[in-house]
Amino acid sequence: AFFGLYKMSRSIFIIFIFILIFSPLAFGTVEPWSLTIMETAALSAAFLLLYRNTKESNIPLYETPGIIPLLFLLTYIFIQCIPLPSEIVRLISPQTYDLFKTTVLIEEPGAWIQLSVNKKATLSEFFRIASYAAFYFLTVQLLSKKDYLLRTVYIIAIFASVLSIQGILQHFLSNGKLLWFRELAHGGTPFGPYVNRNHFAGLLGMIFPVILSLFIYYKPRTNNRNIRDKITELFSRQKTNIYLLLGFSVVLVALSVFLTLSRSGIISLCGSVIVFVLLLLGKSKRDKSSLLIIIMFLIIMLSVSWFGWGIIIERFESARDIKYRMEIWEDSLRIIKEFPLTGTGFGTFFYIFPAYQSFSGQRVGWKIIDHAHNDYVELLTEGGVLAFLFYMLFLIVVFYKSWKRILKRHETYSIYLFIGCISGMVSILIYSITDFNLHIGANGLYFFFLAGLAVSASHTCLRDAPDETYLKRLHLPAKIPAVLIAVLTITCFAYNSGITIGKYIFSSIKDANLTDKMSPGEIEYIRDKSMKAAFFDPLEARYFYTVANTEKALSNDETALAYYKKSVQRNPVNSEYLQRIGLLFNEFKRYDTAEQFLRSGIRYDAQNQVRYQRYALWLFSMDRRDEGIKITHQALSLDPNRTREYITLMVLNRLSDEDILRALPERVEPHLLFADYLYRTGKDSMAEGAYLNALKYIKNENKITPVFFYSIYNYYMRKGLHADALGIMRQAAESIPDDAGIRITTGDLYEKLNLTHKASEEYRQALVIDPKNEGARKRLSNILSKNKNQ
Repeated sequence: AFFGLYKMSRSIFIIFIFILIFSPLAFGTVEPWSLTIMETAALSAAFLLLYRNTKESNIPLYETPGIIPLLFLLTYIFIQCIPLPSEIVRLISPQTYDLFKTTVLIEEPGAWIQLSVNKKATLSEFFRIASYAAFYFLTVQLLSKKDYLLRTVYIIAIFASVLSIQGILQHFLSNGKLLWFRELAHGGTPFGPYVNRNHFAGLLGMIFPVILSLFIYYKPRTNNRNIRDKITELFSRQKTNIYLLLGFSVVLVALSVFLTLSRSGIISLCGSVIVFVLLLLGKSKRDKSSLLIIIMFLIIMLSVSWFGWGIIIERFESARDIKYRMEIWEDSLRIIKEFPLTGTGFGTFFYIFPAYQSFSGQRVGWKIIDHAHNDYVELLTEGGVLAFLFYMLFLIVVFYKSWKRILKRHETYSIYLFIGCISGMVSILIYSITDFNLHIGANGLYFFFLAGLAVSASHTCLRDAPDETYLKRLHLPAKIPAVLIAVLTITCFAYNSGITIGKYIFSSIKDANLTDKMSPGEIEYIRDKSMKAAFFDPLEARYFYTVANTEKALSNDETALAYYKKSVQRNPVNSEYLQRIGLLFNEFKRYDTAEQFLRSGIRYDAQNQVRYQRYALWLFSMDRRDEGIKITHQALSLDPNRTREYITLMVLNRLSDEDILRALPERVEPHLLFADYLYRTGKDSMAEGAYLNALKYIKNENKITPVFFYSIYNYYMRKGLHADALGIMRQAAESIPDDAGIRITTGDLYEKLNLTHKASEEYRQALVIDPKNEGARKRLSNILSKNKNQ
């Protein structure tokens, strides 16, 4: 029996180490397959630990600091997924009720709803955070044994070094693939096994202080004062080789973080070193290790210099991303104000943010804004004040209880390791201000691992003592927790496996577009595949939406409506789903219901002009012209470049020129395009007025471009009105005085009007702006030659 229990303990430890190594190597663990393995393994290991305890009561379980706040957090996340009577939701979170009232409750007023706006996303987060909590518990229990503690720390140090070497090699020998074999499906900035270099920097930034603590601990203490004798003694000591290897590892890990060019990664790494020194001084002001840290940091700086500081400095000078992040945070604050207590549901930021987005994603260069790029803002957005309090309470309890114990400890190893763990946690907490590292599967796992390691470092006895740890024993029976963890493990595996299988089945048809040219057999094939995917992953709205589209294509409108409802129930803030079901209700002549869904499509995707266009066209079809014009005005305000398309649509809907003018926003480009339309349709007198009217809105433009003026200039040139064209170009020169091209064009007009003196002035001015402009130089030379000949 003893041998069997020993074997089980060893198996649990092997699973524990496997998870720590697998998670980063599985491309950061951000995909369903890798999350399935990580989460199931962590929960399974926790179950085996509890099961072992039920078989042998002599093997104790220990108090786990902060586990109560974590359990409260998990319970709260699970409650967010549970359907409740709408009136209860209205009482708890009025804004959540209002959201469902404009979506699901339109058609089913008595339906039960949940606090989360996307049940699947929140349930996925529940299992992810549950696996973190289980791994934290597992870390504290396993590493209460000094052998496991020492072994784990050495394995992590070696693994981080190998990971750093791999990342550095790939950085210089990259073939554009992850680990040299996996293609990047959606682009990215890869480093090591991570698609995003920032997240690689986040992981190693956490581990760096732990390795630094080992390096300081193994520092040889020499008695000789003579430098020569010190060096001789240093290299004659038994553990000097370990010390040098750890020093090399420290440099490697730090160097790899710098080479990622991650600004926040570099800052958080430096911040963790500062915290390390402060904690070291806080424990003992006589400790001289801070000098060694400074020397090591100088060595790291010199190592980075070997690869070049230029590109790193350039990266820091480019602060454009910070501006975009601040815009995201500002919009996120609006969500927090509307959902202050309970948030919108864990994992739902991607779904709710478009309703509050005040800028175009294309303008900031991010096609998809799936995170707040600030873990604290995102936590408040998704979990509200309640989740934030549970999370902060967990951190406070872990630090307080560990720090309280470490103040009484005298083992140098324990002290240094504790400081390294806390500094590593601080590193990622600093990084979390500008990124979403804690939402990356592997990085979130390592954060909770460091929390457990900090508890173990401060409590595990390394010398002979009556007990193996200073943690109090738990006297609660392990059977009930074991059963709960077993159920959770099985459910987690089934849930994640279903997602993985469903995604695999759907992958063969995900890019298929339904067209009129498709045969019924092809459409049915897509429907059957989607239904099969939905069977394995019944909470995925996309599968039901695809089924609904196929049923609509097969003219099964009633069946299509049922599946559209299912897709909206699963993702009630998806604007495409809302407007599609609205159009179908319109076919059933249920116009009020249709309008509510079409309007909700705009509400929950505020920057998508397609949603405005669809609603505007519906309003025009219902002969509600003024309302349609108002919505069109909003659409064009979002994307003035599509003015031609909208003008065509308005003409097809028999709107007058005056109506079209009313629909245009007070921007230059839409009015210029409207003037072009008038000119092409033979309305010259109206066109000229429209062109000139467009310039009134220059004050509303963030950036004035020469195109604004050249459009009107070309109009006058086509009409042969050179004097009027000159007036426009002079106005252009006043608005954009540093544009050489405008000066040259103005000079050409002066020449056409035989005002060569003024033309030469314009060409000279163009050369002042652009001394290398050959066009201006040639024109000026021609004028001077003519003057000489005369």
